[in-house]
Amino acid sequence: IHFIGIGGISMSSLAKFCLCENKIVSGSDKNDSLIIKELIGLGVKVTVGEADIESVKPDLVVYSSAISENNEELKKAKSKNILILKRSEFLGEILKSFKESICVCGCHGKTTTTAMLTHVFMRAESVPTAFIGGNDLIFKNFFYGEKDIAIAEACEYKKNFLDISPKTVICTNVDLDHLDSYSGISDTISTFESFVKGKQSVINADDLYSSPLLKTCAISYGIKKGNVRATSIIPTIYGNSFSVLYNGKDLGRIEIKLKGLFNIYNALSVIACALLYKIDFKIIKESLIK
Repeated sequence: IHFIGIGGISMSSLAKFCLCENKIVSGSDKNDSLIIKELIGLGVKVTVGEADIESVKPDLVVYSSAISENNEELKKAKSKNILILKRSEFLGEILKSFKESICVCGCHGKTTTTAMLTHVFMRAESVPTAFIGGNDLIFKNFFYGEKDIAIAEACEYKKNFLDISPKTVICTNVDLDHLDSYSGISDTISTFESFVKGKQSVINADDLYSSPLLKTCAISYGIKKGNVRATSIIPTIYGNSFSVLYNGKDLGRIEIKLKGLFNIYNALSVIACALLYKIDFKIIKESLIK
């Protein structure tokens, strides 16, 4: 499997997964980086610059959204009739190999939420495989777990998340972003609606543009509204402390070592999803304080 744009955090996590699945992995990127050095250390043959597709002879080429359709490697792969997939298409295929999957979408907070959710499920001894769009202090951008459950970010750029069909979706928020991919906020909202349709969804009840998504959600969260709510919020030296209400029932106080109201919302989305998966509140609390 050959990855064009392998130096990206999201691309390298897929490359690491393929290594764990005993695949022969190669890749290319225009610039050297710490990620590339890490991949080379793991046994990936990486070309800085343009790789020679004819000498690599991959069965599959995966390319990131940052790669132009006029990329020479892509054109060469097409001329050789090699199977080519976008990163999002390949992630969608990977997730089909798991019993179930949870994807985190939204215009802000995806990486933080994905990392927090991974910690919760790990502490609950679910041992998920996680694809994180940033470097978590423990898991970095990837953790290879069991095939029961996968946790991954689902990026809205170029509407790529429509290539993925997880069982469960967390939506952190919907905002006017990526105007090179969307015609405006109506297009953005309708695309997010298409993504969550037919899935078990966890939706931010306080977010203005997420309102249409609430119609079919499995569970909602927020500070003002939602099935799962944060009340009695107290800023701490390291972050925030708040009480959690679940359908009006006080589950107890929780503390996160993250500042900002937006991180309370990220934590609430994780709490709501974990409750949906019947994870004990004590485990959730212990996970999020770390």
